[in-house]
Amino acid sequence: YDDIKQCKKENNTIPLWMLTTLMTFGNMTNFYNLLKIEDKKEIAMLFQINYRDMNIFLKILNIIRNISAHGTVLFNIKIDIKYPLRGDSYYHEKLKIPIENNTYANGINDLLAVIIILKRFLQGKRYIKFIHELEEIINDVKEELDSKSFENFMEEMGIPLNYTELKEL
Repeated sequence: YDDIKQCKKENNTIPLWMLTTLMTFGNMTNFYNLLKIEDKKEIAMLFQINYRDMNIFLKILNIIRNISAHGTVLFNIKIDIKYPLRGDSYYHEKLKIPIENNTYANGINDLLAVIIILKRFLQGKRYIKFIHELEEIINDVKEELDSKSFENFMEEMGIPLNYTELKEL
């Protein structure tokens, strides 16, 4: 905060990159929403994401962030927003997610959707680290359950047993 005060004092302005350090994830999501389309496209292009998808991705991540920050269990969460498949059906196909009622059964508005969104945002080693940490948590649960109960657990979460294949895609 002192850096921002100093910058304002010296330049009579605050660069946007400095201002964003004070914003919550929700503020950032809303800020992106309010940008001109050209600016949205430029930002989304950095992640090789369509600017409309970027908006949805940020909304989903913000919802998940808020749910988890308030102590709600994410176990079998269904987010009240539809995840666009235009650019991400590739991951659904590779994971062999079944189609029900003309849409994928999982990875639309659940934890798998978040895992896929993070695949789009996190680069290389960071995503692999995320998947390894998730795998450790899931393996802890697996050790406590019999095979059938574990499969039911994963199905209830909407995460296919082959989710770690995302590391290789």
